Amino acid sequence: MRALAPVPNAVVIGPPGSITIAWRDGRSDLHRARDLRLACPCAHCVHELTGRPLLDPASVPAELTAVDGKRVGNYAWQFLWSDGHRTGLYSFALLRSLGDTGRAH
Repeated sequence: MRALAPVPNAVVIGPPGSITIAWRDGRSDLHRARDLRLACPCAHCVHELTGRPLLDPASVPAELTAVDGKRVGNYAWQFLWSDGHRTGLYSFALLRSLGDTGRAH
């Protein structure tokens, strides 16, 4: 039997520059907005076939913030970033793994 994917109870944008993800299992991850932006999995940021990063970290402002966000179905979250980027769908599994690997702060 497959384990159920993690599901957030809430994604809270703010204070400026941060995003908190509260998970149903009680865990809470605090991320810097810029770190999540740099982890964007979309085809503009990661080569679809090779997985090679395409996003130049120098092009992402240090003071980047999430302007808005929304749940996409039962599997992902989409952010609107202050640099205008909005195409990345962050699966719940990806968001959880970013917290697992210490990319949450």
